[in-house]
Amino acid sequence: MLQLALLLAAPAVASDALVVRAEHLFLGHGEPIENGVLVITDGKVTAAGSTAKIPDGAVVIEHEGWVTPGFFGAFTMDGIGAERRDDTRPLMPEARIVHSLRPHSASLARNIQAGVTAVSVSPDTGRPCSGASALVKTHDARVLDSQLQLCLDASYGAVKTDEAPTSLSSLSALLDAAFTEGAGSFGLATAQELPVLIRVRDRFSVRSASALAKKHKLQGALFGSYWTEDLAGEVAGSGLGVICDPIGVSANQKALRSINALVKAGVKIGFGLVGPANSPEQLRVGAALCVRSGLNPNIALSALTASAAELSGAGDHAGTLAPGRDADFVLWSGSPIELSSRLEEVWVDGRRVHGGEGK
Repeated sequence: MLQLALLLAAPAVASDALVVRAEHLFLGHGEPIENGVLVITDGKVTAAGSTAKIPDGAVVIEHEGWVTPGFFGAFTMDGIGAERRDDTRPLMPEARIVHSLRPHSASLARNIQAGVTAVSVSPDTGRPCSGASALVKTHDARVLDSQLQLCLDASYGAVKTDEAPTSLSSLSALLDAAFTEGAGSFGLATAQELPVLIRVRDRFSVRSASALAKKHKLQGALFGSYWTEDLAGEVAGSGLGVICDPIGVSANQKALRSINALVKAGVKIGFGLVGPANSPEQLRVGAALCVRSGLNPNIALSALTASAAELSGAGDHAGTLAPGRDADFVLWSGSPIELSSRLEEVWVDGRRVHGGEGK
């Protein structure tokens, strides 16, 4: 009885949990949650929502603003050297861009300051098949998946004058034959075990890539949204989503109309990073411009986070704040879609890696 009394009287053991309670919590899809609670233990999300229970003894951060998943940078060449592509053969399905990764690259690290916590590092386009992209965390250049997505180019950029394929029709036939044969990574793609990313640059390549995906039941995304305004229905019928071309302040109305046409047709979109040519801050600028042209703000937020990760084959690792996922999130002063909002803190694996000075 004495031992029981002492046990009941003992103070509660401090929890290892961290809790962030925010005015607005966006989980990656759907509506932001007002007065949302995010619970993190050992670098993982253990609960998220308006009714998430706060563990006894947890450290609680009260945030007067927004919390979102870390942004996902779809298609970038940040952090890789000169070996972006091998021009010796048109089809290099077993190539891995991860072998060219430079972990201490400043271009990779700069993404953290813009709230980009994970990226798909991709080989350069310009070959019918240039190999596989890699999933990399931007804080410590940690590779989470060295075969993230099979990267293809169905556009005139992959056509040569002095070697096959020498025409768009022969390019389409080459890719169709590779998927039909189904060897190696092409077989993984037709078995829906490896998503694809297909570069498109004009109406012909949008149509041929959509038809290729529909015929072989490919999963993944087209990379390039500019020419899809009148072809959104064909893209929707392909089963692919679209990683959109970067949208800058000088973007014309066709670029914005194309993105809105895709969403209206039911196509999932993600915003492309395309670094180091583009600054990671441009992701948020592009999303804001799309919202100004009529895009639903929640779809825009998803295109920066969950949808971009899912279309890149990284949906199990990035873009969403859900139980079991890595606790990679960003604290904002307001909605990230409002360009007047400030990025205040970036957390990766439940640890603050940027911002929060003086706290």
